[in-house]
Amino acid sequence: MIQEKEEAAHKLSETQRKKKKKRQRLLVGAIGLAAIVALVTVSILYLGSQQAKLKLERELQVSEENTRTAREATIEALQSDSLAKLEKQNAELELQEARERIAALEAEIAERNRIEVEKYLASARRMMRVGDREMAHQILLEAQKLDKTNAEIIALLKEIE
Repeated sequence: MIQEKEEAAHKLSETQRKKKKKRQRLLVGAIGLAAIVALVTVSILYLGSQQAKLKLERELQVSEENTRTAREATIEALQSDSLAKLEKQNAELELQEARERIAALEAEIAERNRIEVEKYLASARRMMRVGDREMAHQILLEAQKLDKTNAEIIALLKEIE
């Protein structure tokens, strides 16, 4: 009976060992399956992150290109603005020089007219002294064309008329 009990105990312990081994195999299989699922999940996440990284790198390149283009456009605009300012300064200088030349020419013309008027006045006085009032009148009218506001011309014309 002891032997039967030992055999029964041995069978029971053998069955328990088989069950325990089976549970261990199932547990190892479940852990392996979980590890495979985790590995697949990590791989999918890694691929997704790589794709996101590539997308961000492309966006960064586009952004850098846009920045470079904007910087070049800004430099060109600044250069154009500087050139425009320089051209404006040159034009203003040329305009000032032209005004000065015009003023000098106008002063020269005014001086020539003053001298001519003096000559006309001297001639008109000579004609009046010799008695040729008609010629003096003509000379004074010519002088008046050069200087309409000269008081001496106006006075001599009144004297003749």
